[in-house]
Amino acid sequence: VSEWKRRGKYLIASLNKQSNFPENNNCLTNKNNGYLIIHLRMTGYFNWLEVKQPPCKYTRVRFFDKNKKELRFVDMRSFGQIWWVKEGLNPKEIISGLGSLGPEPFEEDFTLKYLKREFSRRTKSIKSVLLDQKIIAGLGNIYADESLFEAGISPTRSAKTIKQKELIKLR
Repeated sequence: VSEWKRRGKYLIASLNKQSNFPENNNCLTNKNNGYLIIHLRMTGYFNWLEVKQPPCKYTRVRFFDKNKKELRFVDMRSFGQIWWVKEGLNPKEIISGLGSLGPEPFEEDFTLKYLKREFSRRTKSIKSVLLDQKIIAGLGNIYADESLFEAGISPTRSAKTIKQKELIKLR
């Protein structure tokens, strides 16, 4: 793993192949080897182990480094997912949810104008709209609830009824 990124609720690890080429005076070179994409869902988590121990019954995937240290993906309810997207392929084209994410709350595209446009088209509850990853990436139940509470907006209210003043506070 050469780099970790996050997009919405997806963790994205860039993978590199290391090669030792004698013609380059034994220099180590890195070559892109695709991506490992993880979505933890509700109960998934990673556990790093430096000392060997037996896996629990919820261990789904085990990764080992060259020193036999272990990274485990543990998921009690088996909702989490892991994809390996090989080199040369675009993860957004392989994983439909990743390619259809809306802007994240701290991105430049997350403006009042954007929110007003998206909310004005929707009759669903404001909470449902906030949880829709195609509209706003990365928001979960807790952030939606806390944001609505702080803005003084009922979660059951229709999204298109939110006024400009409330929208400013919600954002």
